[in-house]
Amino acid sequence: MKNATSIITMIFIPIFFLILIVGLVNFSYNPTAIIGVEEKERRLEEPGEIKEVIITITKSGIEPNNIEESSTGVFYKIVNNDDTVHRLVTEFGDIDTGDLQPGDTFTKNFNNYDEYILIDDYNPNFILKITVGLSAK
Repeated sequence: MKNATSIITMIFIPIFFLILIVGLVNFSYNPTAIIGVEEKERRLEEPGEIKEVIITITKSGIEPNNIEESSTGVFYKIVNNDDTVHRLVTEFGDIDTGDLQPGDTFTKNFNNYDEYILIDDYNPNFILKITVGLSAK
């Protein structure tokens, strides 16, 4: 029995330490996770860096309805100030506000340089165009 314990000790303890060391090396070598946390904390500490654009839906339409921003990182807040339901959706449905009841809001950060056209499912004449970064290139 003593030999079996010695064999188990000789095999499993080195394997355990190897797994532990490899796990620590991988964790400490992952600068992306650490930088991501530090970046997020830095952004939260610096007031005024995050920009928010308010977009309002009323009986007469969407205002503003044509927005151009030179960079990503802007939050777009859509507010339904109408007395009826609205739902803004892109052509392929990749962005969908869902049904916005009167007084409801929808906030989105567009992370890619692109042109986004959202059309109201309930009133196709209500069109919102957001261009991110393309005019600055």
